[in-house]
Amino acid sequence: SLDAYTREDQTAIDISGVTASEVTLSEGRNEIRAWFLDALGLWSSTSSVLVVTADFTAPTLLTAVASCAQISTGSVAVTLSFSEAVSVVTGCALSWDGGSSALALSASDGQTFTATFSVTAVMTGALNLREIVVRDAAANSATLSTSTLLTIDTTAPSAPTLSVSAAVSVDVVTLSITGAEDLAAYIYV
Repeated sequence: SLDAYTREDQTAIDISGVTASEVTLSEGRNEIRAWFLDALGLWSSTSSVLVVTADFTAPTLLTAVASCAQISTGSVAVTLSFSEAVSVVTGCALSWDGGSSALALSASDGQTFTATFSVTAVMTGALNLREIVVRDAAANSATLSTSTLLTIDTTAPSAPTLSVSAAVSVDVVTLSITGAEDLAAYIYV
């Protein structure tokens, strides 16, 4: 007998025998139907529809966010959000100028992962997600990384320069404070 399978695009695929071992699918939803044609040219009724969803798209990293934009020391929460639920194949690592460290991730729903990372005084530069390999339920994998999550700044600012810009009265003056960075200034008398 001659089998004929059709897909959602109505392309017929002729096969010999009662079973098919290979049918080409399109990305997304595919509807497969079958019927028989006997030697006398009589067609069977159409089978029920078999719906197969094909996923050929690798997951992507939607966002990688740190709990702050700049830090000198302390703990930083890192949150990674993916385009779909994934499993981590190869561990996650963070890097900075002159170093790197593994990051232990915990998943809340398979799509969002969180971790806490400790920044020490010997670290400097941009903190980046160096590499993580993830896989989705359809076995599509991706190797992902990011640019700067946050900036590690362990260098104290230079001392400000003070000058009297105007004398208001005998015991009151207006001070001018200048420095290399735009920072909060504290004056103690």
